[in-house]
Amino acid sequence: MVDINVASFFIVGLLILGLCVTAFRDLKLQSRFHNYWRWSLVFFFIGQFCFGIAAFVDKKVLIVANTMVVMSALALGLLVRTWHTTLTRRLEWWLWGLSLLVPVIYTLVDHYGSYHHRVFFVTSLFVALSVWRFVELTKAHRQEPSFTLKLLMGLSLIHAVLSLLRIIIVWATSDSANRFIYDDPIWVWLNRWGITAAYVLTYVAINEHYAHKVWQQEKQSLEAQLANQKLIDQLASEVNETHQLNQNLALVLAEKNKLLTSLSSSMKSARMGAMASTLAHEINQPLSAIRLNAEMVQRELGASDLALVKTNLNYLIEDVDRIDHIVNKIRKFFYNDYSDFKDLSLATLMDSTFDYVQEGCKKNGIDLMVNIDPSLHIYGDKGQLQMVVFNLINNAMDALADQGGQRFITVSAERLHDQINLIVQDNGPGIGPELKSQIFDLFRTTKPDGMGVGLWLSRAVMENHRGHLNFSNVPSGGARFVMQFPLPK
Repeated sequence: MVDINVASFFIVGLLILGLCVTAFRDLKLQSRFHNYWRWSLVFFFIGQFCFGIAAFVDKKVLIVANTMVVMSALALGLLVRTWHTTLTRRLEWWLWGLSLLVPVIYTLVDHYGSYHHRVFFVTSLFVALSVWRFVELTKAHRQEPSFTLKLLMGLSLIHAVLSLLRIIIVWATSDSANRFIYDDPIWVWLNRWGITAAYVLTYVAINEHYAHKVWQQEKQSLEAQLANQKLIDQLASEVNETHQLNQNLALVLAEKNKLLTSLSSSMKSARMGAMASTLAHEINQPLSAIRLNAEMVQRELGASDLALVKTNLNYLIEDVDRIDHIVNKIRKFFYNDYSDFKDLSLATLMDSTFDYVQEGCKKNGIDLMVNIDPSLHIYGDKGQLQMVVFNLINNAMDALADQGGQRFITVSAERLHDQINLIVQDNGPGIGPELKSQIFDLFRTTKPDGMGVGLWLSRAVMENHRGHLNFSNVPSGGARFVMQFPLPK
């Protein structure tokens, strides 16, 4: 029986060693196991190892073996208690302090008593610790019911019953005071193996209990992550939908503003067209009368001494013709008449305009500098474009009226990619930020006697020429207007 007993101790020790490796490897991970679990495994492994080698070393090693097994049962009880309450330092110190008496009492029983007394002492401790473990498991099961806890409760009762049965069997069958555990008969050995099996199954069940809790935690964590991811995806979808709605709303608002601007511009153009037609009609009548009267007076005056009067009358007729020409130009513009569009040299256009503004610049002490390449040509109406250039230079002269120091206006031209630019720039104060967005609005003016038509009409002329009129402030001071023309075909 010695070989069978020794082999059984080593086999059980190897099983417990495997659980020890798992428990201590966990320290490098999430450390989900309690330290009492590790200590119980270590104590039980040492106890089984000592039981196995005591037959070959010294019977006194059984003192260490029995003490370790009792301490493993004590650690299990403390472990189960942590599942439903918090351990107090006082309880721990008391229990571990009493466990130190186990080897002392066992040595006295071994010296003065018999094998029956040793079995009774150690096994009674097992019974008491099994009952305590059962009570603690019952409390834990009330807080968190589970099948594993029920299984552990059953194993604790089995362990207690088999331990009581071992006391009875040993006292009833053993007749030698000098017997040792290795001399147990087969039915005693089977009983002890049943106790050991219940203890090993208890360790396996506790390991499964921890694995189940870890699985539940990971499941809850995964479900939480999936819920968070679902919420994130939902929020992302709502954000994208909101962003798309905002984009659509921005497009609708832009189209609305564009439509309102176009409608406003159309209404203004219609009013200006009607006003221009009425103005042309009303002005043409007195102009016609003036011309007829001047021609009649000119025919009636035949004397040579009245040559000066005739000359003045000729000037009067020419002025009437010029006014009539301007009125017709305005009328054609509002009705998009392109009959007078032709190839124009920018230099020639500026030369014909220069005569009208040169005197005003000299009078106000403003240097007018013109730098235009004669080779630059555009396609348009000379009279309409002269009006735009004349208006821009006049505005620059008004802006420089209160300017001190050197004052100048520059007119230049450049070819840039697929367009030609005619630039009118001054060194005045520029245009304030409050007027930047309204400078081309109809009836918007800063002049006391202004009508607010010049820049609006100038931009309309440029749009009629398939071009643009843009403005910007010069960083060094002054305003810069750019007439942009497409390249002539």
